[in-house]
Amino acid sequence: MKLFETHGIKKLIEFKWPLIFKYTLLKLFIPFLIYLTLYMTFMHTMVYIGDTSRVWYTILLEATLIAISGYFLVIETYQLSNAGLSYFSSFWNYLDCIPPIMLVLFIAFA
Repeated sequence: MKLFETHGIKKLIEFKWPLIFKYTLLKLFIPFLIYLTLYMTFMHTMVYIGDTSRVWYTILLEATLIAISGYFLVIETYQLSNAGLSYFSSFWNYLDCIPPIMLVLFIAFA
């Protein structure tokens, strides 16, 4: 905690924070909210409507979910290339990779 109380570290954080905040908001948080909303809509459609093979909006939902899953998998691939095999040492990285992969497989089987 003493490290963050130094003047130089405070100024560095104040300088970099707006850039990091903007990147996190635009590139990660908003796409995740869209992804989550579309996923919940798709699952609601699958459960309550049943046979959705001929409904046009389910095809649109599936295509959009696959595209956003691909976006998140590209981000994870980039992190994997930067971190190397140490990427797999963190449990949180598995939580970032498994849901998009499973969703694409689920849509393929559905």
